[in-house]
Amino acid sequence: MVGAATYRHWRLELLALCVSFTFFAGAGCALLGPHGDQPEGRVVNAADSGPPVSSINRGVPPGLNVAEAQIASLKSGDGRRPGTLGSGDTISVTVFGEEELTGEYRVASNGSIFFPMVGSFEVAGFTNLEVAAKLSTTLKRFLVEPQVAVEIKEYRSQKVYIMGLVATPGAFVYQPELTIIEAITLAGGFASTADQNATYVQRTVNGEKRRILVKVKDIGRGRAPNFEVLPGDLVYVPESLF
Repeated sequence: MVGAATYRHWRLELLALCVSFTFFAGAGCALLGPHGDQPEGRVVNAADSGPPVSSINRGVPPGLNVAEAQIASLKSGDGRRPGTLGSGDTISVTVFGEEELTGEYRVASNGSIFFPMVGSFEVAGFTNLEVAAKLSTTLKRFLVEPQVAVEIKEYRSQKVYIMGLVATPGAFVYQPELTIIEAITLAGGFASTADQNATYVQRTVNGEKRRILVKVKDIGRGRAPNFEVLPGDLVYVPESLF
C-alpha cells in the first residue's frame, strides 16, 4: 500500500512539473513574439506596433515625424489621386495619323486644355491614360476610330518633399520617373553628416502611410537597384550617429 501511494504521489508531482514547463515556455514565446528581423527595403506600414525596417536595429528616426509635420503646411490638401493632372502640368498628345492634332499642351488654371476641333477639354484630376481614353471618345464625333496617346511631360502640380540632412530641404516639382538619387540632387545633395544608408521614403498607399528604408549610398555605388520616387512622397535623411 505504501509503495502504491508513493508511486501516485510522484506521478502527480511529475504532471505538475510538465504543466508548469508548458506554461512558462508558452509565455516566453509570447514575449518573444512571432516576428523576426525584417529585411532591408521592406515596405512597412506606419501603423505597425513594431519598429519599421529593423535589420540595422534602428527604429524610424524621430526627425521623420517632425518632417511630416513640417510639410503639412506645404501640401495643397486637394485630395487628388497620385499621378493625376493639375494646373500647370504639360502633356504631349499624339493622335495617330492626324499631325495637326499632335502637340504639347499646358493645363490651364481651370484644369482644361484647348484642343483643336474640341475646344476647352477638361483634364485635371485624370491620369494620362484616362485623358487619352476620354479624348479618343470625344474625337469620334469628328474622326473614324481615333487612336490617342497622352504622355506627361512636366508635373508642376505634383510635389515631392525632401527633408532632413540635405542642402536645401523643401518641396520640389515632381518629374516623371524620378529616382531617389535625382530627388536628393534636387535638394542640393546630402549634408556632410547625413546617414545616407538610413534614408526613408514615406508613401501613402490606399490611404495608409508606409515607410521604406532606402540605402542611397549603396545605390550610388551600384550595390543596390535604384528606387523610384512617386508624387507626394516624403524623403527623409537622418543624421549619422557616428
